[in-house]
Amino acid sequence: MKIKYLKHNEINKNLWDDKINHALNGTVYAMSWYLDIVSPNWEALVTDDYKFLMPLPVKSKYGFRYLTQPALSQQLGVFSDLEITEEILQEFINKIPYKFYRLQFNSGNYFEQNPESLRPNYLLSLQKFYKEIFAGYNQNCKRNIKKAQSFSQTVYTDLKTSEFWDFIQQHLNFMPPKGFMPILKSLLNKLDKENFAEIWSVRENNTNEIYAAVLLVKWENKVYYLMPSSSDKGKKSQAMVLLLNEFIEQNSETNIILDFEGSSISGVERFYKSFGAIPEFYPVIYYNGLGFPFNKIIK
Repeated sequence: MKIKYLKHNEINKNLWDDKINHALNGTVYAMSWYLDIVSPNWEALVTDDYKFLMPLPVKSKYGFRYLTQPALSQQLGVFSDLEITEEILQEFINKIPYKFYRLQFNSGNYFEQNPESLRPNYLLSLQKFYKEIFAGYNQNCKRNIKKAQSFSQTVYTDLKTSEFWDFIQQHLNFMPPKGFMPILKSLLNKLDKENFAEIWSVRENNTNEIYAAVLLVKWENKVYYLMPSSSDKGKKSQAMVLLLNEFIEQNSETNIILDFEGSSISGVERFYKSFGAIPEFYPVIYYNGLGFPFNKIIK
């Protein structure tokens, strides 16, 4: 198999996006417009006619160029509309032209690895009737829905981008790394402009105060659950549980798969599992071939 290394300006993005759209394991994270935002100047490894393709998210530090998983991009790796064997994956890995990389491949990329290198993603199919999906919720989730319904709050499907941006800045539940917020804002604007997303929220009925909000990215038959945020009042009222239950009910009996994006944090995992979401695992690969002292600096 002949694999070519392409710099950013050598990539045929129209052909690239067509192949990702038709790949058996395609994902929104691998679309060229998405990569352009989260990893400007990304490069690629491709075979003839882009039958197999792999984005290379390049980053620089202290003058060194290396590969690392971009923000807001859970899974990359090798994509194709053909079967991707372990041998093909290894050929692509062998062709990576960098001495350092930490990359998260996708769930369609399988090869023998230690269990520690696998991370969980959680998916929920909405094909069934709502009553059947609801029956798959655990008892704690059902109790939280009942609790949420006792509060004076309502789910809305049309929060403005500017309102969402203001809300998440106030209620982020993690310390964003350097450069994360500008990337998020650019991505949010792109998704809004191209109608790839809906922003759902929960508001208090009397004051109209936002209790919770989430960015739902629509691509093919998947909806990605991005940047969920709740205020202290929203956490107390179980606002996000109410929001998710409403989304599931409204979209039941469709071919939509709700992609929770997964987490290795036990509390977050329990939350996703409580809705009956099923784990799907994806591999992480790591290599540090830098000499001392740079192998200690870039990690």
